[in-house]
Amino acid sequence: MATNCTHCGTILKIDSAPIKACAKGDLGANLLYAAGQASKQVGFDEVPYVLINGNKCELDNANNAFMKSVCAAFRNPPPPCNT
Repeated sequence: MATNCTHCGTILKIDSAPIKACAKGDLGANLLYAAGQASKQVGFDEVPYVLINGNKCELDNANNAFMKSVCAAFRNPPPPCNT
């Protein structure tokens, strides 16, 4: 986590130290716990768990299911959906 956070902070020109401190401290632990509890409450059974328009999105990269689900959610899909 620290390496990715530092790398992203460098790219975005932000100080990643406060983010790392939060993640490693009580607030980070409490936020992680709250997210886990909220996930259980709605029946999420895996991470990541993605909803698109209230429907669970399958994340099977082998058959490009995520991209298909995202594209299907559009009335007028953007050009990447047409490839």
